[in-house]
Amino acid sequence: MHPAAKRLHDHEVSGDETNIEYGASEFGGFGQYFRNKQIKLDTQLREANQCRSQIFKDCHIYLNGRTEPSHTILKGLIVSNGGSICAFLGGKTYATHIVAEHLTKRKNNQFANYKVVKPAWVVNCVNQGKLLDWTNYRAIESSLPTLDPKETQEQIILEEREKVNCLAPDYISSYYARSRLHFLSTKKAELRSKCQQLAGQLPVAERPSPRTILHIDFDSFFVAVALKDKPDLKDQPICVSWGGPSSDIASCNYKAREFGVQNGMWVSRALQLCPKLVCLSYNFDEYTRCSDVLYQEIVDLRPDYVTAVSVDEALVDVTSLCSKTDASQLAQELRSRIKAKTGIEASVGVAPNIFLAKMALRLAKPAGVVCLTQSSAPQRLANCSVRDLPGIGYHIAAKLADLGVTNYSHLKRVTENTLKNQLGNAVGTKLVDYLNCQDSDDISLMDQVQKSVGVELCWGVRLLNDNEVAQFTSNLTEELWSRVQSLYPETLTIKFYRRAADAPFVTPKYMGCGRCDVTSKTRRVVGLDLEGLKTLVIQCVQSFACPPMDMRGLGLQLRLMDTTTPTHHAIKFPQLETASRSTSPNKPKIQLPPSRRRGPTTLSQFVNQPDKVEVDMEVFDNLPSQIKREIMAHEDEFLVKVPSSRSRSEPAAVTTYEPVSFRGVTSEAGLRQVLRDWMRSAESPHYEDVCEFRDFVDYLFDSDWNWTKAISLVNYLNHCSLNLSQDWQYLAKVMQERVAQKILPIN
Repeated sequence: MHPAAKRLHDHEVSGDETNIEYGASEFGGFGQYFRNKQIKLDTQLREANQCRSQIFKDCHIYLNGRTEPSHTILKGLIVSNGGSICAFLGGKTYATHIVAEHLTKRKNNQFANYKVVKPAWVVNCVNQGKLLDWTNYRAIESSLPTLDPKETQEQIILEEREKVNCLAPDYISSYYARSRLHFLSTKKAELRSKCQQLAGQLPVAERPSPRTILHIDFDSFFVAVALKDKPDLKDQPICVSWGGPSSDIASCNYKAREFGVQNGMWVSRALQLCPKLVCLSYNFDEYTRCSDVLYQEIVDLRPDYVTAVSVDEALVDVTSLCSKTDASQLAQELRSRIKAKTGIEASVGVAPNIFLAKMALRLAKPAGVVCLTQSSAPQRLANCSVRDLPGIGYHIAAKLADLGVTNYSHLKRVTENTLKNQLGNAVGTKLVDYLNCQDSDDISLMDQVQKSVGVELCWGVRLLNDNEVAQFTSNLTEELWSRVQSLYPETLTIKFYRRAADAPFVTPKYMGCGRCDVTSKTRRVVGLDLEGLKTLVIQCVQSFACPPMDMRGLGLQLRLMDTTTPTHHAIKFPQLETASRSTSPNKPKIQLPPSRRRGPTTLSQFVNQPDKVEVDMEVFDNLPSQIKREIMAHEDEFLVKVPSSRSRSEPAAVTTYEPVSFRGVTSEAGLRQVLRDWMRSAESPHYEDVCEFRDFVDYLFDSDWNWTKAISLVNYLNHCSLNLSQDWQYLAKVMQERVAQKILPIN
């Protein structure tokens, strides 16, 4: 120990201000001043924290940056267990340990020769009553040699690829077949799709208030399934993982959690905390079967609404069922049926809203049913930590702690305005609702429509040259395309993993990505086929300018178009004759029809549709935007369908090609100017003008075959609409969907 640190450690605690540390310092005596200050700070800490043990004897510890637990708690643990706190670093050997949660690159280099540990080291030392090996809690990764010679790096990649080859034809499919996260995400998407279909089949029930909500969840789902054929291990600490030292723990039972084992922890670390921990493998087939049983039992109840939260968890509205049956009895019967058919336990929370149902479920675990009402909840939840509240994470909890709020009952101490000022309006309002046992969320309004499709692979990616990068990128793009099916992608986000400059070439986690710099780009992909998508992705990956051997992973995500209209297709606008259109003097006009193309192709004859209800355009243009959208979405049901006013003359003789014109304009630059003038002239588009523009785009596709121009114009319309009203943005999205549908047959 550093001599100055030893003097501080051996200093006897005394509040006597006649001691030397309370005396005046000599002129220029900076060293003496700081020594006295350190002694006085240490005295204050020791007086406030009675020494209970000597776990940290001879440990002089410096706390760096923000930590969890906080500095105040860590100082109390260290001093009350025989250690001392270093207020500042007086030299390279002044502190025996440095406690830090995160370090900057500069601090990583500065503290490279120190014993830098995570805050968990302090906590676990106290919990286990002994000084633990600090190397298991390193905050700075062990300095594996950074291999600069290119030949050496190539040799390492070749050796690693003998075991795991990311370019193998079946690598991506086999990776996802064994991926827990892939199973969870795809199964959840499937369940949400089924719930969406079920919503249309269930009878529409009246919505009395209050509601009755069930929150159902299997207990330690993965572990419970793994123990079904191993009942002799039931009372032992169990986790589910692939079993390697650097494998992540997917789930652990309550027995293992008593030792500090947590989901997401490495197996090697978990075994240090719990040497008797038993690691079991995944069983995806049985997970699927049990999940299907859970949801089938829920569907058989004929509830008012079901929302899939996860493969093993659901929110169910059973209000109409509880008019004849007690909610608690209904939940118990449901639990019993699920246990009989799956062999594993489930817990159920019952409450009048989603928030209380979630809190009731937390109280019900394991293997129980808890009912909460708005009158009983405040007392039952009084001692619940704020971290247990839905949507409250570490950062919000830390801000609440600064306000003196650590559990549910403490929310009463803070005014609504204070919460909103410190946490924002949304979070502040939500917490006030929680305090009043209210929740504005409605199961029937929870969005279950799939909004994106993605793939991401950052394990086993080891590449040597640009050709291999292109091959891997192409393979991953094909995997993404196989999941798109009949969906309508709008934008593509590419997430690129590059080995951090100071990261070791050989990763601590076997074949993992290690520490990476992650960058992303977003591109529009409306109308692209597979080959076009491959080309786009490869170009974007090349634009990151990353050496192939430093590439550690790639993620691709397609954001889907909004298809929440009743038909789940692009909206089709009715064709209206010119005579039926409004002639309001205030409304801008776009002159149409376009001039007819004279060339080898001819315009097909339109088929007359049966008469339906005719629309008064004066009335239509004055309707609210939402109503106009609904009318346009349901136009097939009640709007008139008449032939277009376009000329139906006989096909002209074959002549020199002349491009189709729109308002006398044929060039793309001129057409863009027409669109700009249109959008500047009105706050929202008028119905007949929309029809005219739709007709022009259709004509480019169906007769002129100039679909490149059509796509360009529609994309330009979307670009210009971004700073305009929602009506213009809605029109742009509708036209993009229409173009996408027309491209699919062409491709």
